[in-house]
Amino acid sequence: MINDRPIIDNPDSSTRDPNPELTWTPIIDVVTYDVETVNLTADGGPDTVAIVDSFFRPTSDLAMGRHQFRVRGTYGDGRQTDWSEPVFIDVRPQTELNVDRDYSNGFPDINWTPVSGAVRYEIWVYNRTTGIQQVVRDEFIIDSFFRPTDELPIGWYNFWVRPYGQNNYAGTWTGRSFRIATPARITSPVAAQVDGLPTFTWDAVAGAETYDLWVRQVSPEQTDQVIRRQDLTGTSFTPVTPLPAGSFVFWVQPQGVTNFQSSWGDIVQFQTFANPVVQGPDSQTATITSDITWTAVHGSSGYDLEVRDAGNTVVISETNLQTTLFAPATPFAWGSEFFVRVRALDGSGSPGPWSPSRRFVTPPNRVTLVGPGNNVPAGPIRFSWNAVNGGAAYELWVNQYGGPIRIVHERFLTTSEFTSTLPAGNYRFWVRAINSEGRQGEWSFGRNVTVTINTEQTDSASAVQLTSVRRSTKQQLIDLHTPSKEDDVATAVQLRHDGQLTADDAEHVDGAHAHFDRIRRDRALHASQVLRKIAAAREIDDLFAEPDLLELNL
Repeated sequence: MINDRPIIDNPDSSTRDPNPELTWTPIIDVVTYDVETVNLTADGGPDTVAIVDSFFRPTSDLAMGRHQFRVRGTYGDGRQTDWSEPVFIDVRPQTELNVDRDYSNGFPDINWTPVSGAVRYEIWVYNRTTGIQQVVRDEFIIDSFFRPTDELPIGWYNFWVRPYGQNNYAGTWTGRSFRIATPARITSPVAAQVDGLPTFTWDAVAGAETYDLWVRQVSPEQTDQVIRRQDLTGTSFTPVTPLPAGSFVFWVQPQGVTNFQSSWGDIVQFQTFANPVVQGPDSQTATITSDITWTAVHGSSGYDLEVRDAGNTVVISETNLQTTLFAPATPFAWGSEFFVRVRALDGSGSPGPWSPSRRFVTPPNRVTLVGPGNNVPAGPIRFSWNAVNGGAAYELWVNQYGGPIRIVHERFLTTSEFTSTLPAGNYRFWVRAINSEGRQGEWSFGRNVTVTINTEQTDSASAVQLTSVRRSTKQQLIDLHTPSKEDDVATAVQLRHDGQLTADDAEHVDGAHAHFDRIRRDRALHASQVLRKIAAAREIDDLFAEPDLLELNL
Protein backbone atom coordinates (compact mmCIF):
# COMPACT_ATOMS: atom_id res chain seq x y z
CA MET A 1 0.00 0.00 0.00
CA ILE A 2 1.38 3.41 -0.96
CA ASN A 3 0.76 6.42 1.22
CA ASP A 4 -0.13 8.66 -1.71
CA ARG A 5 -3.88 9.00 -2.00
CA PRO A 6 -6.30 11.10 -4.11
CA ILE A 7 -7.61 14.38 -2.75
CA ILE A 8 -11.28 14.97 -3.60
CA ASP A 9 -11.98 18.49 -4.80
CA ASN A 10 -15.64 18.52 -3.67
CA PRO A 11 -16.41 19.77 -0.17
CA ASP A 12 -19.14 18.35 1.96
CA SER A 13 -22.35 19.73 0.45
CA SER A 14 -26.03 19.42 -0.23
CA THR A 15 -27.39 19.24 -3.77
CA ARG A 16 -30.68 18.88 -5.59
CA ASP A 17 -28.91 17.01 -8.39
CA PRO A 18 -29.33 13.24 -8.04
CA ASN A 19 -26.24 12.82 -10.30
CA PRO A 20 -23.57 14.96 -8.59
CA GLU A 21 -20.13 15.08 -10.20
CA LEU A 22 -17.06 14.14 -8.08
CA THR A 23 -13.54 15.29 -9.04
CA TRP A 24 -10.07 14.77 -7.51
CA THR A 25 -6.39 15.55 -8.12
CA PRO A 26 -4.86 12.90 -10.39
CA ILE A 27 -1.81 10.89 -9.19
CA ILE A 28 1.20 10.21 -11.46
CA ASP A 29 1.38 6.65 -12.83
CA VAL A 30 -2.10 5.74 -11.52
CA VAL A 31 -3.98 4.04 -14.32
CA THR A 32 -7.40 3.48 -12.71
CA TYR A 33 -9.42 4.74 -9.75
CA ASP A 34 -12.00 3.09 -7.56
CA VAL A 35 -14.92 5.27 -6.44
CA GLU A 36 -16.77 4.04 -3.39
CA THR A 37 -20.34 5.25 -2.70
CA VAL A 38 -22.30 4.53 0.47
CA ASN A 39 -25.94 5.57 1.09
CA LEU A 40 -25.76 6.37 4.78
CA THR A 41 -29.44 7.25 5.02
CA ALA A 42 -30.51 3.84 3.82
CA ASP A 43 -27.78 2.09 5.92
CA GLY A 44 -26.57 0.47 2.75
CA GLY A 45 -23.22 -1.14 1.98
CA PRO A 46 -20.52 0.34 -0.23
CA ASP A 47 -20.88 0.38 -3.98
CA THR A 48 -17.53 0.57 -5.84
CA VAL A 49 -17.00 1.58 -9.46
CA ALA A 50 -13.64 1.45 -11.35
CA ILE A 51 -12.92 4.31 -13.76
CA VAL A 52 -9.91 5.66 -15.65
CA ASP A 53 -10.65 9.39 -15.40
CA SER A 54 -10.15 11.70 -12.46
CA PHE A 55 -13.84 12.55 -12.15
CA PHE A 56 -17.02 10.61 -11.52
CA ARG A 57 -20.75 11.08 -12.20
CA PRO A 58 -23.27 8.36 -11.31
CA THR A 59 -24.82 6.72 -14.35
CA SER A 60 -28.20 6.54 -12.58
CA ASP A 61 -29.92 8.82 -10.08
CA LEU A 62 -28.75 8.49 -6.55
CA ALA A 63 -31.49 7.82 -4.08
CA MET A 64 -32.30 10.79 -1.94
CA GLY A 65 -30.28 10.77 1.27
CA ARG A 66 -26.76 11.33 2.70
CA HIS A 67 -24.04 9.72 0.59
CA GLN A 68 -20.33 9.13 1.43
CA PHE A 69 -17.73 9.15 -1.36
CA ARG A 70 -14.10 7.87 -1.26
CA VAL A 71 -11.53 7.41 -4.03
CA ARG A 72 -8.29 5.35 -4.35
CA GLY A 73 -5.87 4.82 -7.24
CA THR A 74 -4.32 1.72 -8.82
CA TYR A 75 -0.90 1.72 -10.52
CA GLY A 76 0.04 -0.27 -13.54
CA ASP A 77 1.74 -2.94 -11.44
CA GLY A 78 -1.38 -3.44 -9.34
CA ARG A 79 -0.34 -1.48 -6.31
CA GLN A 80 -3.09 0.72 -4.77
CA THR A 81 -3.08 4.03 -2.95
CA ASP A 82 -4.82 4.67 0.32
CA TRP A 83 -8.49 5.74 0.25
CA SER A 84 -9.06 9.44 0.13
CA GLU A 85 -10.63 11.30 2.96
CA PRO A 86 -14.42 10.80 2.68
CA VAL A 87 -16.69 13.50 1.29
CA PHE A 88 -20.34 13.67 2.32
CA ILE A 89 -22.99 14.87 -0.12
CA ASP A 90 -26.64 15.24 0.83
CA VAL A 91 -28.79 14.47 -2.23
CA ARG A 92 -32.02 16.41 -1.78
CA PRO A 93 -33.79 16.31 -5.14
CA GLN A 94 -36.95 18.23 -5.96
CA THR A 95 -39.81 17.20 -8.18
CA GLU A 96 -41.12 18.98 -11.29
CA LEU A 97 -44.62 20.33 -10.80
CA ASN A 98 -47.34 20.30 -13.46
CA VAL A 99 -49.63 23.14 -12.42
CA ASP A 100 -51.93 25.23 -14.61
CA ARG A 101 -52.05 28.95 -14.06
CA ASP A 102 -55.88 29.06 -13.95
CA TYR A 103 -58.45 26.52 -12.82
CA SER A 104 -62.13 26.92 -13.62
CA ASN A 105 -63.28 25.12 -10.47
CA GLY A 106 -62.19 24.64 -6.88
CA PHE A 107 -60.93 21.08 -7.39
CA PRO A 108 -57.65 21.49 -9.27
CA ASP A 109 -55.76 18.41 -10.40
CA ILE A 110 -52.04 18.89 -9.56
CA ASN A 111 -49.36 16.33 -10.32
CA TRP A 112 -45.57 16.10 -10.29
CA THR A 113 -42.77 13.84 -11.46
CA PRO A 114 -41.76 11.04 -9.08
CA VAL A 115 -38.39 11.30 -7.29
CA SER A 116 -36.02 8.34 -7.01
CA GLY A 117 -36.01 6.99 -3.46
CA ALA A 118 -39.07 8.95 -2.35
CA VAL A 119 -41.47 6.97 -0.20
CA ARG A 120 -43.95 9.84 0.32
CA TYR A 121 -44.55 13.53 -0.40
CA GLU A 122 -45.54 16.52 1.63
CA ILE A 123 -47.81 19.18 0.09
CA TRP A 124 -48.65 22.67 1.31
CA VAL A 125 -51.37 24.97 -0.09
CA TYR A 126 -51.36 28.64 0.87
CA ASN A 127 -54.24 31.03 0.02
CA ARG A 128 -52.55 34.31 -0.84
CA THR A 129 -55.87 36.13 -1.35
CA THR A 130 -57.23 35.46 2.13
CA GLY A 131 -53.86 35.08 3.84
CA ILE A 132 -54.65 31.62 5.21
CA GLN A 133 -51.23 29.97 5.52
CA GLN A 134 -52.22 26.33 5.46
CA VAL A 135 -55.43 25.76 3.54
CA VAL A 136 -54.07 22.26 3.00
CA ARG A 137 -51.01 20.66 4.66
CA ASP A 138 -50.50 16.94 4.16
CA GLU A 139 -47.22 15.14 4.84
CA PHE A 140 -48.27 11.71 3.73
CA ILE A 141 -49.19 11.85 0.06
CA ILE A 142 -48.20 8.50 -1.39
CA ASP A 143 -48.89 9.19 -5.06
CA SER A 144 -47.44 11.99 -7.15
CA PHE A 145 -50.91 13.53 -7.52
CA PHE A 146 -53.16 15.83 -5.48
CA ARG A 147 -56.80 16.88 -5.70
CA PRO A 148 -58.45 18.60 -2.73
CA THR A 149 -61.40 16.90 -1.11
CA ASP A 150 -62.96 20.27 -0.19
CA GLU A 151 -63.58 22.95 -2.81
CA LEU A 152 -60.98 25.70 -2.82
CA PRO A 153 -62.49 29.21 -2.76
CA ILE A 154 -61.67 31.64 -5.57
CA GLY A 155 -58.33 33.39 -5.17
CA TRP A 156 -54.57 33.17 -5.72
CA TYR A 157 -52.69 30.20 -4.24
CA ASN A 158 -49.16 28.95 -3.72
CA PHE A 159 -48.58 25.21 -3.90
CA TRP A 160 -45.45 23.41 -2.65
CA VAL A 161 -44.43 19.79 -2.63
CA ARG A 162 -41.31 17.97 -1.41
CA PRO A 163 -40.33 14.31 -1.39
CA TYR A 164 -39.36 12.19 1.61
CA GLY A 165 -37.01 9.24 1.48
CA GLN A 166 -36.21 6.55 4.03
CA ASN A 167 -35.75 7.53 7.64
CA ASN A 168 -37.82 10.71 6.99
CA TYR A 169 -35.06 12.20 4.90
CA ALA A 170 -36.61 15.32 3.30
CA GLY A 171 -36.01 16.49 -0.22
CA THR A 172 -36.24 20.05 -1.52
CA TRP A 173 -39.46 22.03 -1.80
CA THR A 174 -40.83 22.86 -5.28
CA GLY A 175 -43.48 25.58 -5.59
CA ARG A 176 -45.85 27.11 -8.12
CA SER A 177 -48.63 29.72 -8.08
CA PHE A 178 -52.10 29.18 -9.52
CA ARG A 179 -55.51 30.85 -9.51
CA ILE A 180 -58.89 29.39 -8.69
CA ALA A 181 -61.17 31.38 -11.01
CA THR A 182 -64.49 29.57 -10.77
CA PRO A 183 -67.15 31.32 -12.92
CA ALA A 184 -70.76 31.69 -11.85
CA ARG A 185 -73.08 29.24 -13.64
CA ILE A 186 -76.13 31.18 -14.86
CA THR A 187 -79.46 29.47 -14.26
CA SER A 188 -81.90 31.98 -15.80
CA PRO A 189 -82.84 33.39 -18.16
CA VAL A 190 -81.10 31.01 -20.56
CA ALA A 191 -82.06 31.26 -24.27
CA ALA A 192 -85.47 32.29 -23.00
CA GLN A 193 -88.24 34.66 -23.93
CA VAL A 194 -89.08 36.86 -20.97
CA ASP A 195 -90.94 40.02 -20.14
CA GLY A 196 -89.23 43.34 -19.58
CA LEU A 197 -88.45 42.60 -15.92
CA PRO A 198 -86.55 39.30 -15.97
CA THR A 199 -84.95 37.89 -12.83
CA PHE A 200 -81.30 37.00 -13.37
CA THR A 201 -80.12 34.06 -11.27
CA TRP A 202 -76.85 32.13 -10.92
CA ASP A 203 -75.19 29.58 -8.67
CA ALA A 204 -73.17 30.68 -5.64
CA VAL A 205 -69.37 30.44 -5.97
CA ALA A 206 -67.13 29.48 -3.03
CA GLY A 207 -65.17 32.48 -1.85
CA ALA A 208 -67.27 35.08 -3.69
CA GLU A 209 -68.06 38.18 -1.62
CA THR A 210 -69.93 40.01 -4.42
CA TYR A 211 -70.97 39.50 -8.02
CA ASP A 212 -70.70 41.69 -11.12
CA LEU A 213 -73.73 41.52 -13.45
CA TRP A 214 -73.33 42.88 -16.98
CA VAL A 215 -76.29 43.00 -19.42
CA ARG A 216 -75.79 44.12 -23.03
CA GLN A 217 -78.52 44.79 -25.63
CA VAL A 218 -77.60 43.53 -29.10
CA SER A 219 -80.77 44.29 -31.11
CA PRO A 220 -82.65 46.19 -32.37
CA GLU A 221 -80.40 48.79 -30.72
CA GLN A 222 -76.91 48.08 -29.40
CA THR A 223 -76.23 49.26 -25.86
CA ASP A 224 -73.14 47.94 -24.10
CA GLN A 225 -74.34 48.23 -20.50
CA VAL A 226 -78.10 48.20 -20.21
CA ILE A 227 -77.45 46.90 -16.68
CA ARG A 228 -74.12 46.89 -14.82
CA ARG A 229 -74.16 46.04 -11.10
CA GLN A 230 -70.82 45.25 -9.50
CA ASP A 231 -71.93 45.11 -5.87
CA LEU A 232 -74.49 42.30 -5.77
CA THR A 233 -74.13 40.18 -2.65
CA GLY A 234 -76.78 37.63 -3.56
CA THR A 235 -77.24 35.25 -6.49
CA SER A 236 -80.20 36.99 -8.16
CA PHE A 237 -81.22 40.39 -9.45
CA THR A 238 -84.43 41.85 -10.87
CA PRO A 239 -84.29 45.28 -12.54
CA VAL A 240 -86.70 47.99 -11.49
CA THR A 241 -86.91 49.65 -14.90
CA PRO A 242 -88.28 47.34 -17.65
CA LEU A 243 -85.90 46.38 -20.39
CA PRO A 244 -86.92 47.42 -23.91
CA ALA A 245 -88.06 44.72 -26.32
CA GLY A 246 -85.11 43.15 -28.06
CA SER A 247 -82.27 40.64 -27.79
CA PHE A 248 -79.76 40.68 -24.94
CA VAL A 249 -76.67 38.87 -23.64
CA PHE A 250 -75.28 38.89 -20.12
CA TRP A 251 -72.48 37.58 -17.91
CA VAL A 252 -71.78 37.26 -14.19
CA GLN A 253 -68.34 37.53 -12.54
CA PRO A 254 -67.70 36.44 -8.94
CA GLN A 255 -65.47 38.73 -6.87
CA GLY A 256 -63.56 37.66 -3.76
CA VAL A 257 -61.86 39.51 -0.93
CA THR A 258 -59.17 42.11 -1.65
CA ASN A 259 -60.90 42.81 -4.98
CA PHE A 260 -60.00 39.43 -6.45
CA GLN A 261 -61.84 38.98 -9.74
CA SER A 262 -62.72 35.49 -10.87
CA SER A 263 -63.49 34.51 -14.46
CA TRP A 264 -66.61 35.73 -16.27
CA GLY A 265 -69.15 33.03 -16.82
CA ASP A 266 -70.28 31.85 -20.25
CA ILE A 267 -72.22 34.39 -22.26
CA VAL A 268 -75.99 33.79 -22.10
CA GLN A 269 -78.59 35.16 -24.51
CA PHE A 270 -82.26 35.94 -23.97
CA GLN A 271 -85.02 38.01 -25.55
CA THR A 272 -87.60 40.16 -23.94
CA PHE A 273 -89.85 39.12 -26.82
CA ALA A 274 -89.12 36.39 -29.32
CA ASN A 275 -89.41 37.31 -32.96
CA PRO A 276 -92.68 36.22 -34.54
CA VAL A 277 -92.23 33.97 -37.57
CA VAL A 278 -94.28 34.83 -40.66
CA GLN A 279 -95.88 31.61 -41.91
CA GLY A 280 -97.81 32.70 -44.99
CA PRO A 281 -98.51 33.40 -47.78
CA ASP A 282 -96.30 31.06 -49.75
CA SER A 283 -95.30 31.85 -53.33
CA GLN A 284 -96.56 28.50 -54.64
CA THR A 285 -100.06 28.95 -53.26
CA ALA A 286 -100.47 32.71 -52.80
CA THR A 287 -103.39 34.54 -54.40
CA ILE A 288 -104.15 38.24 -54.56
CA THR A 289 -106.46 37.79 -51.55
CA SER A 290 -104.26 35.53 -49.42
CA ASP A 291 -104.30 35.96 -45.64
CA ILE A 292 -101.06 36.81 -43.80
CA THR A 293 -100.31 34.56 -40.81
CA TRP A 294 -97.54 34.35 -38.19
CA THR A 295 -96.63 32.57 -34.99
CA ALA A 296 -97.87 33.82 -31.64
CA VAL A 297 -95.47 35.40 -29.12
CA HIS A 298 -96.09 34.55 -25.51
CA GLY A 299 -96.90 37.59 -23.41
CA SER A 300 -97.45 39.94 -26.34
CA SER A 301 -100.24 42.50 -26.21
CA GLY A 302 -100.50 42.84 -30.00
CA TYR A 303 -98.59 42.84 -33.25
CA ASP A 304 -97.40 45.31 -35.85
CA LEU A 305 -97.52 44.23 -39.50
CA GLU A 306 -95.72 45.70 -42.47
CA VAL A 307 -95.83 44.64 -46.14
CA ARG A 308 -93.50 46.15 -48.73
CA ASP A 309 -93.41 45.66 -52.47
CA ALA A 310 -90.36 45.00 -54.64
CA GLY A 311 -89.64 48.74 -54.73
CA ASN A 312 -89.54 48.85 -50.90
CA THR A 313 -92.75 50.86 -50.79
CA VAL A 314 -94.97 50.10 -47.80
CA VAL A 315 -98.30 48.82 -49.14
CA ILE A 316 -99.72 47.60 -45.80
CA SER A 317 -98.97 48.98 -42.34
CA GLU A 318 -101.07 47.76 -39.42
CA THR A 319 -100.50 48.29 -35.69
CA ASN A 320 -101.71 46.54 -32.55
CA LEU A 321 -103.32 43.62 -34.36
CA GLN A 322 -104.89 41.28 -31.85
CA THR A 323 -104.70 38.02 -33.80
CA THR A 324 -102.01 36.19 -35.74
CA LEU A 325 -103.96 36.45 -39.01
CA PHE A 326 -104.58 39.48 -41.18
CA ALA A 327 -106.89 39.54 -44.22
CA PRO A 328 -106.00 42.50 -46.48
CA ALA A 329 -109.01 44.63 -47.45
CA THR A 330 -107.45 45.46 -50.82
CA PRO A 331 -106.19 42.61 -53.01
CA PHE A 332 -102.50 42.38 -53.76
CA ALA A 333 -101.38 43.31 -57.25
CA TRP A 334 -101.19 40.46 -59.75
CA GLY A 335 -97.77 39.06 -60.59
CA SER A 336 -95.94 41.07 -57.95
CA GLU A 337 -93.32 40.43 -55.27
CA PHE A 338 -93.97 41.31 -51.62
CA PHE A 339 -92.10 41.15 -48.31
CA VAL A 340 -93.90 40.67 -44.98
CA ARG A 341 -92.56 41.24 -41.47
CA VAL A 342 -94.21 41.27 -38.03
CA ARG A 343 -93.17 42.36 -34.54
CA ALA A 344 -94.73 41.74 -31.14
CA LEU A 345 -95.74 44.38 -28.60
CA ASP A 346 -95.06 43.91 -24.89
CA GLY A 347 -97.48 44.67 -22.08
CA SER A 348 -96.65 48.36 -22.20
CA GLY A 349 -97.12 48.51 -25.96
CA SER A 350 -93.41 48.79 -26.71
CA PRO A 351 -92.50 46.93 -29.91
CA GLY A 352 -90.01 44.09 -30.06
CA PRO A 353 -87.66 43.44 -32.97
CA TRP A 354 -89.04 42.83 -36.44
CA SER A 355 -89.24 39.26 -37.64
CA PRO A 356 -87.17 38.20 -40.64
CA SER A 357 -89.00 39.26 -43.82
CA ARG A 358 -90.94 36.60 -45.70
CA ARG A 359 -91.10 36.91 -49.48
CA PHE A 360 -94.00 35.80 -51.63
CA VAL A 361 -95.11 36.37 -55.22
CA THR A 362 -98.70 36.60 -56.46
CA PRO A 363 -99.61 34.68 -59.63
CA PRO A 364 -99.74 36.43 -63.01
CA ASN A 365 -102.96 38.16 -64.02
CA ARG A 366 -105.49 36.60 -66.40
CA VAL A 367 -104.46 37.20 -70.00
CA THR A 368 -106.74 39.22 -72.33
CA LEU A 369 -106.89 37.82 -75.85
CA VAL A 370 -106.35 40.25 -78.74
CA GLY A 371 -106.47 38.29 -81.94
CA PRO A 372 -107.34 36.82 -84.33
CA GLY A 373 -110.90 37.98 -84.94
CA ASN A 374 -113.85 35.64 -85.41
CA ASN A 375 -113.44 35.06 -89.17
CA VAL A 376 -110.04 34.76 -90.77
CA PRO A 377 -108.90 33.15 -94.02
CA ALA A 378 -107.13 29.83 -93.94
CA GLY A 379 -103.35 29.96 -93.69
CA PRO A 380 -100.96 31.39 -91.07
CA ILE A 381 -103.04 32.53 -88.08
CA ARG A 382 -101.50 35.03 -85.65
CA PHE A 383 -102.66 34.45 -82.10
CA SER A 384 -101.96 37.44 -79.83
CA TRP A 385 -102.74 38.64 -76.34
CA ASN A 386 -101.87 41.37 -73.88
CA ALA A 387 -98.73 40.91 -71.78
CA VAL A 388 -99.51 40.84 -68.05
CA ASN A 389 -97.57 41.76 -64.92
CA GLY A 390 -95.50 38.84 -63.69
CA GLY A 391 -95.79 36.94 -66.95
CA ALA A 392 -92.34 35.61 -67.78
CA ALA A 393 -93.77 33.11 -70.30
CA TYR A 394 -97.13 32.16 -71.80
CA GLU A 395 -98.96 28.95 -72.66
CA LEU A 396 -101.20 28.76 -75.76
CA TRP A 397 -103.89 26.08 -76.24
CA VAL A 398 -106.00 25.68 -79.42
CA ASN A 399 -108.83 23.13 -79.96
CA GLN A 400 -110.67 22.38 -83.22
CA TYR A 401 -114.44 21.89 -83.29
CA GLY A 402 -115.20 18.39 -84.56
CA GLY A 403 -111.48 17.68 -84.66
CA PRO A 404 -108.45 17.17 -82.42
CA ILE A 405 -108.29 18.62 -78.93
CA ARG A 406 -105.14 20.66 -78.44
CA ILE A 407 -104.34 20.96 -82.11
CA VAL A 408 -101.87 23.67 -81.04
CA HIS A 409 -100.18 23.61 -77.66
CA GLU A 410 -97.18 25.85 -76.98
CA ARG A 411 -95.66 26.39 -73.54
CA PHE A 412 -93.13 28.92 -72.36
CA LEU A 413 -93.66 31.41 -75.14
CA THR A 414 -91.62 34.48 -74.29
CA THR A 415 -93.59 36.91 -76.46
CA SER A 416 -97.28 37.82 -76.51
CA GLU A 417 -98.01 36.29 -79.91
CA PHE A 418 -97.65 33.05 -81.85
CA THR A 419 -98.36 32.20 -85.48
CA SER A 420 -99.62 28.79 -86.62
CA THR A 421 -101.00 27.62 -89.97
CA LEU A 422 -104.52 26.18 -89.62
CA PRO A 423 -106.87 24.71 -92.23
CA ALA A 424 -110.45 25.86 -92.61
CA GLY A 425 -112.58 25.01 -89.60
CA ASN A 426 -113.87 26.22 -86.29
CA TYR A 427 -111.44 26.69 -83.39
CA ARG A 428 -111.31 27.90 -79.81
CA PHE A 429 -108.17 29.02 -77.98
CA TRP A 430 -106.94 30.10 -74.54
CA VAL A 431 -103.74 31.61 -73.12
CA ARG A 432 -102.34 31.81 -69.61
CA ALA A 433 -99.22 33.43 -68.12
CA ILE A 434 -96.42 31.69 -66.19
CA ASN A 435 -94.16 33.61 -63.80
CA SER A 436 -90.40 33.23 -63.38
CA GLU A 437 -90.88 30.65 -60.59
CA GLY A 438 -93.12 28.42 -62.73
CA ARG A 439 -96.35 29.52 -61.07
CA GLN A 440 -99.24 29.49 -63.59
CA GLY A 441 -101.91 32.13 -63.77
CA GLU A 442 -105.57 31.56 -64.66
CA TRP A 443 -106.57 30.69 -68.22
CA SER A 444 -107.93 33.50 -70.32
CA PHE A 445 -111.56 33.43 -71.38
CA GLY A 446 -111.82 31.29 -74.51
CA ARG A 447 -112.22 32.86 -77.97
CA ASN A 448 -113.81 31.22 -81.04
CA VAL A 449 -112.13 31.56 -84.39
CA THR A 450 -113.59 30.51 -87.74
CA VAL A 451 -111.03 29.87 -90.46
CA THR A 452 -112.84 30.24 -93.80
CA ILE A 453 -112.29 29.06 -97.36
CA ASN A 454 -114.05 30.12 -100.60
CA THR A 455 -117.90 30.05 -100.85
CA GLU A 456 -118.21 26.99 -103.11
CA GLN A 457 -116.08 24.94 -100.79
CA THR A 458 -118.12 26.16 -97.82
CA ASP A 459 -121.50 25.23 -99.36
CA SER A 460 -120.22 21.77 -100.34
CA ALA A 461 -118.94 21.18 -96.82
CA SER A 462 -122.26 22.35 -95.32
CA ALA A 463 -124.21 19.85 -97.41
CA VAL A 464 -122.03 16.99 -96.21
CA GLN A 465 -122.38 18.19 -92.61
CA LEU A 466 -126.18 18.40 -92.89
CA THR A 467 -126.39 14.75 -93.98
CA SER A 468 -124.13 13.68 -91.09
CA VAL A 469 -125.98 15.76 -88.52
CA ARG A 470 -129.38 14.37 -89.42
CA ARG A 471 -128.10 10.84 -88.78
CA SER A 472 -127.03 11.59 -85.21
CA THR A 473 -129.05 14.63 -84.17
CA LYS A 474 -130.55 12.90 -81.20
CA GLN A 475 -127.19 12.10 -79.54
CA GLN A 476 -125.91 15.59 -80.33
CA LEU A 477 -128.90 17.18 -78.68
CA ILE A 478 -128.58 14.97 -75.62
CA ASP A 479 -125.10 16.47 -75.22
CA LEU A 480 -126.70 19.90 -75.31
CA HIS A 481 -128.22 19.34 -71.87
CA THR A 482 -124.87 20.40 -70.33
CA PRO A 483 -123.25 22.93 -72.73
CA SER A 484 -121.04 25.69 -71.53
CA LYS A 485 -122.07 28.39 -73.99
CA GLU A 486 -125.60 29.61 -74.48
CA ASP A 487 -125.30 30.36 -78.21
CA ASP A 488 -124.94 26.63 -79.06
CA VAL A 489 -128.21 25.86 -77.27
CA ALA A 490 -129.81 28.74 -79.15
CA THR A 491 -128.75 27.16 -82.43
CA ALA A 492 -130.49 23.90 -81.49
CA VAL A 493 -133.62 25.83 -80.58
CA GLN A 494 -133.56 27.51 -84.00
CA LEU A 495 -133.59 24.10 -85.67
CA ARG A 496 -136.61 23.21 -83.54
CA HIS A 497 -138.43 26.32 -84.69
CA ASP A 498 -137.56 25.68 -88.31
CA GLY A 499 -139.21 22.27 -88.18
CA GLN A 500 -136.01 20.45 -89.13
CA LEU A 501 -136.19 18.01 -86.17
CA THR A 502 -138.38 14.99 -85.46
CA ALA A 503 -140.79 15.05 -82.54
CA ASP A 504 -138.42 12.90 -80.50
CA ASP A 505 -135.49 15.22 -81.24
CA ALA A 506 -137.63 18.24 -80.50
CA GLU A 507 -138.32 16.88 -77.03
CA HIS A 508 -134.59 16.85 -76.29
CA VAL A 509 -134.24 20.39 -77.53
CA ASP A 510 -137.05 21.49 -75.25
CA GLY A 511 -135.22 19.91 -72.33
CA ALA A 512 -132.02 21.77 -73.19
CA HIS A 513 -133.98 24.98 -73.68
CA ALA A 514 -135.65 24.62 -70.28
CA HIS A 515 -132.23 24.08 -68.67
CA PHE A 516 -131.02 27.33 -70.18
CA ASP A 517 -134.22 29.37 -69.91
CA ARG A 518 -132.13 32.53 -69.90
CA ILE A 519 -131.61 32.02 -73.63
CA ARG A 520 -134.46 33.81 -75.36
CA ARG A 521 -133.01 34.76 -78.65
CA ASP A 522 -135.03 33.87 -81.69
CA ARG A 523 -133.06 34.73 -84.78
CA ALA A 524 -132.74 33.51 -88.31
CA LEU A 525 -129.28 32.09 -88.83
CA HIS A 526 -127.66 31.19 -92.06
CA ALA A 527 -127.90 27.44 -92.73
CA SER A 528 -124.16 26.93 -92.91
CA GLN A 529 -123.70 28.54 -89.44
CA VAL A 530 -126.36 26.32 -87.92
CA LEU A 531 -124.85 23.21 -89.42
CA ARG A 532 -121.40 24.04 -88.14
CA LYS A 533 -122.64 24.55 -84.57
CA ILE A 534 -124.75 21.40 -84.56
CA ALA A 535 -121.86 19.38 -85.99
CA ALA A 536 -119.71 20.73 -83.14
CA ALA A 537 -122.13 19.45 -80.53
CA ARG A 538 -120.28 16.13 -80.43
CA GLU A 539 -117.35 17.90 -78.77
CA ILE A 540 -119.22 20.65 -76.93
CA ASP A 541 -118.49 19.41 -73.38
CA ASP A 542 -114.78 19.24 -74.05
CA LEU A 543 -114.42 22.35 -76.15
CA PHE A 544 -115.93 24.71 -73.61
CA ALA A 545 -114.09 23.31 -70.60
CA GLU A 546 -110.84 25.01 -69.65
CA PRO A 547 -107.68 23.28 -70.87
CA ASP A 548 -106.74 22.18 -67.34
CA LEU A 549 -109.87 19.99 -67.26
CA LEU A 550 -109.30 18.70 -70.76
CA GLU A 551 -105.85 17.48 -69.83
CA LEU A 552 -107.38 15.02 -67.38
CA ASN A 553 -108.95 13.10 -70.25
CA LEU A 554 -106.06 13.20 -72.70
